[in-house]
This record gives sequence, structure tokens and C-alpha cells, in this order.
Amino acid sequence: MRPGSVFIVLSLIAASLPSAATDSTTSAAKKLLEQGQAEQAYQLLDSESAANTDPEVDYLLGIAALDAGHPGVALFAFERTLMVSPNHVFARAELGRALLRLGEVAEADKEFDAVLAQNPPDDVRKRIAQFRADRHLTIGAGLQVSGFVEAFGGYDSNYASATSDRQVGIPVFGNILFTLDDLFVKDGSGVAGGRAGARIMMPLDQRTLLVSDVEVGGHAYPDSLSDFFDASIRGNVGVLRRLDARTTVAVTINGFNTWVIGLDYLHSLGLTGSWNYALTADDELQSASFHWISRIRLILSSLAPTPCAS
Repeated sequence: MRPGSVFIVLSLIAASLPSAATDSTTSAAKKLLEQGQAEQAYQLLDSESAANTDPEVDYLLGIAALDAGHPGVALFAFERTLMVSPNHVFARAELGRALLRLGEVAEADKEFDAVLAQNPPDDVRKRIAQFRADRHLTIGAGLQVSGFVEAFGGYDSNYASATSDRQVGIPVFGNILFTLDDLFVKDGSGVAGGRAGARIMMPLDQRTLLVSDVEVGGHAYPDSLSDFFDASIRGNVGVLRRLDARTTVAVTINGFNTWVIGLDYLHSLGLTGSWNYALTADDELQSASFHWISRIRLILSSLAPTPCAS
């Protein structure tokens, strides 16, 4: 064989090696996906993705990543597939599914509509219909944190909700007149206050959501005779589970505490269970069960009125 012929043969062999390796990898990945081992298929394909130029490998990587819970990776994999094969209806349909997992419902619908406009095979139409049905079951993807801060001010003509009489008769003591402390007499004052709160929502899986809220707030009355102020904190943590497209259930632990002029006034701890069924987009049936344990400390026990001198 002439030297030139040897060079051509070696070049053809070298060019065929990546293709053979890719075929072996994709075959192994497909088998893993068929066995329900999406994470293993994802790891296998991801290790080969840097040197990959085959859109079908990216398509398979996207499916494995999406089924393994990596919607962001899947999104880029499907986009790479579509850059090379823009009419790949299967990849575009799966791109819509990835967008749904990321909470981009409007963008997902655009991709689904683009696929349907190409008159795809029946199995693709059925998959899109299933994706759209399943989105009502999908909680969303990723940790979500939100919060608020607010401040306010004004004037309160009776900040303690008290009587205007400084002396009152108490029947249990034979209507003996008692002189009330300043705290228990109607008084007005300017008021300044604020509130702040935060909410954390973390999906545990596609249908289950962990939700936690905390809120703090308070009021100060700088013109009050008793330096009156109050503060409170409330919080809850619970789990919401979507059973089907219309039904959700939730269990929540709730806590609340209030302080008035520095004294613990109210402690409360509760457990709430609820069931919701959506009749329409705007109307729903709801059933809930509440169990609360509360302890109220009367401020009177610390600031008792004194009897009037006879």
C-alpha cells in the first residue's frame, strides 16, 4: 500500500473512533433511562458533553438531566440541540417541559404551541397534552424567598383601649372604688411602628412544598403617661401537598407571642390542617381543622389597681 493510502485509512479510523464512543455512551445512557436510573444516565452523558458535537447526545442529556432533577442543565442541552436541529419537535417539546419545571409557564406554552404548529406525530401531541396537564401538579423549582418591611405613624386617641374613668367599682369587692394605674385610663398619644416579614418556599419534590413564614412588629407611644409599647412575633412552618390538578392538603404549625410594656402577654401555639378543592380558577371549597394552645398573662397581675383611701 502506498504511503498516501495509509494516511487516508488512518484518518478514517481516527474519525470513526469518537462516533463509536458516542454510540456506546448513548446506548448505555438509553438503557439506564429505561431502567429508571436517570441520575446515572445524566452523570454518564454529562461526562462526555464537553467533547460532544452530536445534537442527539444533547437531546438525550437533556432528558436525563430533567428526569434527574436538573432542569437548568436540561434547558441548555435542549437549546444546543435546537441550534443545530431547529425542527427537532421532540427536543422543543422537552424544552417546554424544562421551562415548566423552572416555573416559566408562559415561555413553556410558547414552545408547546411552536411544536403543535409543525403538525407533529400523535405521540408528541400526547406528550404535550400530558405536560400541560401535569403542570397543575407541579409545585415549581428552586428555593423562593420573599419579604417586606413597612413603617407607619399617626395618632391614637385611646392606645390601651381603656376606660376614661380613673376610679371604678369592682362588684366582687362590694363595689369598693379602686384607683386605676395610668395604663388603665384612656389616654392619647402619637404612635410610631413597623412590621417586617419573610417567607421561604422550598419544593421537596414536584408536588410537595415546604413553606415557612415569620413576621415581627411593634408600636411605640412616645407621648403616653406609662411609656406604653407593644411588640409581637408570629411564625409558622408547614407542608403543602398537591394531590391532583384540583386538590391540595396542608399541615402547618403556628406560633405567636406578644409583649406589652415589656411583659409577656400572650403565648400561642397551634396546629392547622386544611383541604382545598378548586371548583374553578376563582372559586374553591375549603375544609380546615384548628387546634390551639394559648396562655394569656393579664397585665393586671403586675400592675394591680390600688383601693381609694376612705
